[in-house]
Amino acid sequence: MLGMVGLRIRDIANIVFYLVRLVFSLLALRLTLRWEIYKTRKAFEKQLIKQGMRKKDAKKLSGHYVKLASSVVNIFKRGVNKNL
Repeated sequence: MLGMVGLRIRDIANIVFYLVRLVFSLLALRLTLRWEIYKTRKAFEKQLIKQGMRKKDAKKLSGHYVKLASSVVNIFKRGVNKNL
């Protein structure tokens, strides 16, 4: 009887470990994606300004890129939440 209880506790500990690992992996993915979006936006703005566009207009245009990227992330989150 004691052996079965120990096995169950070990199984629960493994499940918790892998869930925590999954959560941290998803968090790292999200942070990495945000950082890449930020870098891409800044590079896009810099390139537009270099080509002669006003800074205000370049910021506005790059804001649309951020909205698009956010909508892609939201679609991904909805898919993950739907499957849970």
